[in-house]
Amino acid sequence: MPNPIDVHQGPTYMVWVDSSKKIATSTKITNALTHFRRKHRCDPVEIIVHESVLGTKSEVPLRAERFVNQNYFYLPIPDT
Repeated sequence: MPNPIDVHQGPTYMVWVDSSKKIATSTKITNALTHFRRKHRCDPVEIIVHESVLGTKSEVPLRAERFVNQNYFYLPIPDT
């Protein structure tokens, strides 16, 4: 079994899910940012989103990844 100190761990994410069809994607991103800021008292460096969301305006840079489902928003939590 590997030594836990030697095992590399990747970043931790807060995942925001909003499948409401009545809310615009930009509002979903704003809601995710508001919650993240309230909880972690800082801004995320980026938001990882589905490819279809890339054209949406956001205060924080968006990065598309294929593994992300629509209506899911991954916000990396800073190391503490």
